[in-house]
Formats: sequence, structure tokens, C-alpha cells
Amino acid sequence: AQTGSSTPSARASAIGDFRAKMLQRIPKYAEFGANFDEIAFFSGNTKDKALVQYLLRRLDMYQRSGPPLDYEQMTIEHIAPENPTAGALTASPTHVGKLGNLLLLDQTFNNKIANKDFAAKRVAYKTAKVPLDAVVKGAKQWTDIEIDQRTATLAKLAYDHVFAL
Repeated sequence: AQTGSSTPSARASAIGDFRAKMLQRIPKYAEFGANFDEIAFFSGNTKDKALVQYLLRRLDMYQRSGPPLDYEQMTIEHIAPENPTAGALTASPTHVGKLGNLLLLDQTFNNKIANKDFAAKRVAYKTAKVPLDAVVKGAKQWTDIEIDQRTATLAKLAYDHVFAL
């Protein structure tokens, strides 16, 4: 069946034109990063849950080595907990849902570390071989500053590698 182009060079030209048009539609990094920064997930507001799970899955797949995971069994972990213990140094409520504060974890493991402090969680992540970026690995505490740094790091990784054309 013919698709409208009769020669190989005409088809190659049509594909080249299509690719050029698609590349023009890719947002600039500044726009992508600003929109990435606005995506959030809170247990009480699940409007963006499917988008957050998709983004975290794609980021995890890019960073993880070893056998593939069953991402249907993974849950969203808030590194800085949504319900911290009283007096704990943690993130502001506006930052807790940002992508930079989120990981995908096996549900049983996620329940086990639930509201632990950051130092305990970081040790548990390493023990469980959760892929961690340099921001999480290098952090001594987990506050709005680290969440903003990690959100920017993940946005750059997503733009340059995970979703690059």
C-alpha cells in the first residue's frame, strides 16, 4: 500500500519535514523547567497523580540498572514526609508535593519507612538500592532548598535525556 510518496527520496523528504515540524514544537528548557516545577502530588489531592507516576517511572527507568520492575506495584514516596513528627526539620507544606521530593518505591518498603527522618530514609534507600541522584546522595538534611535543587536536576535530566528527541 502506498502512503502518498512514490519514491524513497520523496518519503525521506516527507519524514524530514515532519521531524523538523515536530522539533519546532518542543518547548525551550526555561518553559519546560518552569512547568516541571509546578507539578506536585499530595495524598489529599490526586489530580496529577497519573502524571507524577508516569514522570517518576520514566526517570526511574532511565536511572535504574538491573532487572525491570513492576511499576504497577510501586507507590509514591515523599522524602520529606507529608505528616512529619513534631519539631522535625523538614520541608514546607508547599514543597512536600514537588517532584524533587518524590520517589517511586515498593509499597511494603514505602510503608516501612513512612515518616522516618531524612537520615534514616537515605540509609534505607541505599540499602534497598533505590536509584538516587547526587542531590539526595549528598544532602545532609532535606528541606525546601534540597527539594528545589532536586526538582531542577530532575527537570534537566528529563529534558536532556529521558524525553529528548
